Amino acid sequence: MKRDYKGALKILDEAIWKMKDTSEKFELANNTINSAQSAINEGVEIELNLVDAQRFLNEAQRFMKVHNYEMALSNAVKSENLVKEIKQTYNEANKAIIEASNKISEGERFFNVENAKELLEKSMIAMKKMHYKQAKKLARDAKKDIDTIKNLRKKAKEALSYIDLQIGYLFKYNIEPSTFKSLQESAKKAFQSENFDSVLSISKKFEDELRVLKEYHMIESIIVCKKCGAKNEDDIIFCTECGWKIQ
Repeated sequence: MKRDYKGALKILDEAIWKMKDTSEKFELANNTINSAQSAINEGVEIELNLVDAQRFLNEAQRFMKVHNYEMALSNAVKSENLVKEIKQTYNEANKAIIEASNKISEGERFFNVENAKELLEKSMIAMKKMHYKQAKKLARDAKKDIDTIKNLRKKAKEALSYIDLQIGYLFKYNIEPSTFKSLQESAKKAFQSENFDSVLSISKKFEDELRVLKEYHMIESIIVCKKCGAKNEDDIIFCTECGWKIQ
C-alpha cells in the first residue's frame, strides 16, 4: 500500500498553522480583556460610570469561553476604547469646571457673575450624576459667559473713555456740550448698572451727533504726533503710525 507522506505533511502543516493562529488570537484577545479590566478597575476607583464598558467586557469573556476569540477581541477593544473615551470626557469636564471657577472668581470683583455661577452649579450636579458630557458643556458655557461679559465691559469702558475725551475737546473749542454731557451721564449710569450694551449704544449715538456737530462748526479733527509727525484723528489716543501716546 502506497503511503501519501506529502499529503499527510500538508495536513499536519495546516493543523500546526491553525493552532498557531488560534493561539495568537487567544493571546491577543486575552491580553486585551486583561487591559480592559484594568482600565475599568482604575475608572471605578475615581467613580466613573462604566456600566456600558463592563457590559462589553462581559461579552468578551463570554466569547472566550466558547473559543470565539475574534468576537472576544472585538468586544474587549470596544470596552477599552469606551473607558478611554469616558475617562477623557471626565478629565475634560473637571478641567472645564476648574477654569470656569477661576474665571468666576476673577470676574465677580468687577461685574455680576450670577448666571455663570448658576451654570457652574448645574455642571457640578451633572458631574455627580456622572453625566460628564453635559457637565463639560455647562462648565464651558459658564466660562464663555464670563468671557463675553468681560469683553463687553472692556468695550464699554473704552467707549466711556472716548466720550470723556471728546467732551474735553468740545470745551477746547468753546462749544457748550449740554446734550453730550447728558449722554455722558447716561453712559456712566449704564456702566455702573452693568448694562454694557446700553453704554455702547449711547456711545454710538454720541459719536453720530458729534460728527454732525463737527461738520457744522468745521472743527479740524486732526492731531499731529510729536514723535513721528503723522496726522491722526482727534479721537485717537495712540499714534496709528508709531504707537506713541499722543494725548
